Amino acid sequence: SITPVRQLAGGRGSERPALVAAFARSGALVRYYPSEERRALEFPAGAVTMPVHRESPDASFSSPPGREGEPGFDTRALPAEPDTTAPDGSEVRVLLSLAGGSAAHFRLAPGALSRAGRHRTVEEIWYVLEGRGEMWRRDGAREEVVALVPGLCLTIPVGTEFQFRAAADVALSAFAVTMPPWPAESDDEWLEVAPYWPG
Repeated sequence: SITPVRQLAGGRGSERPALVAAFARSGALVRYYPSEERRALEFPAGAVTMPVHRESPDASFSSPPGREGEPGFDTRALPAEPDTTAPDGSEVRVLLSLAGGSAAHFRLAPGALSRAGRHRTVEEIWYVLEGRGEMWRRDGAREEVVALVPGLCLTIPVGTEFQFRAAADVALSAFAVTMPPWPAESDDEWLEVAPYWPG
């Protein structure tokens, strides 16, 4: 069930951002209620009406649409299990998307090596979350192998050949944004190329 966070209702306006941030750090999922639903819940006037959903951490919420033609905003926790496997062989946990891009979590098991490939129409920005590894990228005459460590951010422009691998003793995980969103119905977005590290 969804339990209203009544503790947020008593805070003064200046305190509410800190309270909301505290709940965000706790991993709680929140959903905004529009004014008519807020009144129906009988919260005190001026309350920050943000229920917390703790029983289903993989759930997603969507707000009602905004102005005509505009999508509502969404919230989703990281799924416990992978949604699919990427063409390169990594585990994919799908997050959220907007018209300009989509977000996902990628994981490669300890000692695993991805397949080498390139994207036909999309580009990506990666941010390494956990683990260690390496990534090879080649774009025309430029070629580079970079160590992957938590806190590192890198780009994979359209057409860039790339391959990555995890250290033998620890899994590698990264957050990535794909722009535009990954074309779900396409079977030729990812094109395999000759590997830098043979499998």
